[in-house]
Amino acid sequence: MGEVGPLSPHRPAPPGPPVWDSLLHEIVIDRQSAIPPVEQVQNTIRHKLATGRVPEGTRLPSARRLAAAIGVTSATVGRVYVALQGEGLLASAVGVGTTVVDIKNLEQAAKEQMTRAGNLILDNAIKALRRIGYSTPEVRRAMSQAAERLGWAMDMAFIGARGSSIETHVEELRNALDDELPVSVHPVYLDQLESGVVEAVDLVEQADLILTPLVYKRHLGGLLGDRAASVMVMMSELSRRVTDQLLSIEPGARVLLLSKPLSRSIALGILQEHGLREQLDLAGDDLSEATVREQCRKATVVVHTTDLTELVQRCAGSLPTIAMTMTLRTESIEELREYLRAAQAQSAPTSAKMEQP
Repeated sequence: MGEVGPLSPHRPAPPGPPVWDSLLHEIVIDRQSAIPPVEQVQNTIRHKLATGRVPEGTRLPSARRLAAAIGVTSATVGRVYVALQGEGLLASAVGVGTTVVDIKNLEQAAKEQMTRAGNLILDNAIKALRRIGYSTPEVRRAMSQAAERLGWAMDMAFIGARGSSIETHVEELRNALDDELPVSVHPVYLDQLESGVVEAVDLVEQADLILTPLVYKRHLGGLLGDRAASVMVMMSELSRRVTDQLLSIEPGARVLLLSKPLSRSIALGILQEHGLREQLDLAGDDLSEATVREQCRKATVVVHTTDLTELVQRCAGSLPTIAMTMTLRTESIEELREYLRAAQAQSAPTSAKMEQP
């Protein structure tokens, strides 16, 4: 069987809603990405649908037509369409094809369901207070005080590379702030943000404050647009354990540094500060296993950023390795705490009004 070519331009389109023809040119598959093509296509379409860029009822190109345009198989596009139908973003009907669902109706239904669940929780809380003897005025006072405690809160998104120290930093902030300030901190992975994953984009768009290590600040300028100027940089440093490991490297040892381009200059500077300039071999952009194994053969010790831990484990063999685990600087956490306290104080007049009868 020969290859299926694009549909004839002279063949009339079947009757029905308008077809989303521009989609044929809006999806670009990154063949170098570790993200499978099916996820790349799914993420792109999902983001466009969830942000309301496509009217309700618009028909998507057939799986065969879209596949031919973007260079994947029809089965891949078919899997994408089925997955998005499962999420309630698309619908399929015989004679019509695959169409866009009214996202606003879905959002409204979700909000109504959330409201019903919230009301049920509040009703149960009131009943519990009544059972232990609270009068109606006491219940009102307790609910008012609870509302006052929730009068100010801040959601923060911490952006960084998957496999780096982001999870550690988020946990550090939660431990440092949660007991005294009503804040929440969510990790957002750079690869998901770059791919337009809806959950990651929503976390950033809805965040009151965006945090990131210095190494990613410049890169975020092209991703966040106007919001990039208001990103707060969190300064970090090597953990004490890693510092001791670097200082224990013998003077004659050959040190191989493995790092991705975004964090390479900072990693290089750290090793130079630890007196390893003359012993240092810097790996290039080619981080394929074959290349890394060859570089490891010439090294005495391998130092790497934490996002390359799995690669190093596969390639370094019996060589000693040091992962550059970072921790947030105390002064950086204190600066954030002062910022949050100031923001909370500025909102005090608004929340104080809740105390008035």
